[in-house]
Amino acid sequence: MKIIYAGSINGSGSTSKVVTGVQVATNPVKTVYSDGESFSSKGMTVKAVYSDGTTETVTDYSISPSGALTAGTDKVTISYEGK
Repeated sequence: MKIIYAGSINGSGSTSKVVTGVQVATNPVKTVYSDGESFSSKGMTVKAVYSDGTTETVTDYSISPSGALTAGTDKVTISYEGK
């Protein structure tokens, strides 16, 4: 039997992965807004996508714009670690 390990043993080698994208896995409960309402992420699940192809649910993402939405706003941006 041959076992191949591509990880790090005692600090040698590297297993670092970086965030390459963000995906909304579950849409928020509310998706339609009126002028002056603020975006609500209630029910939304956000996942970070990593360079090794794995994903992980994250909760410390950013939402832009923050605060009250204005007429003509047709999207919000979800970001995590600059992605």
